[in-house]
Amino acid sequence: MSIQISLTKDTITPELQRLLREAKHPKSIMGAGAKSVQKGIVKHLVDLQGRGNVHGWPSKHFFSGGPDSVRKHVGVASLTDTSAVITIADARFVHRIEGGTIHTKRAAEILFKVGR
Repeated sequence: MSIQISLTKDTITPELQRLLREAKHPKSIMGAGAKSVQKGIVKHLVDLQGRGNVHGWPSKHFFSGGPDSVRKHVGVASLTDTSAVITIADARFVHRIEGGTIHTKRAAEILFKVGR
């Protein structure tokens, strides 16, 4: 589960479209654009982490700074001469954005020790 952001030849400015038409290697231009978007997303995640939480609880480094933070799951998923896909491949982040219900896995047997 991930969130994808697409850059396509049809959604960029006329000047960039002209450059892509004239470029010998348009994939490198799309790659530079994808890298720029990726850096922007990472900066936004760092800013979100820096604002703290409303309850003043210790940080869990959800967005950035932790060993499994969302920041580490931002990347360029695909790159062609006409498009680039930047993805945030973190199910926790997708859930935070889209919402939904989290269900536990059913256990085959649950044992409780009763008594001494």
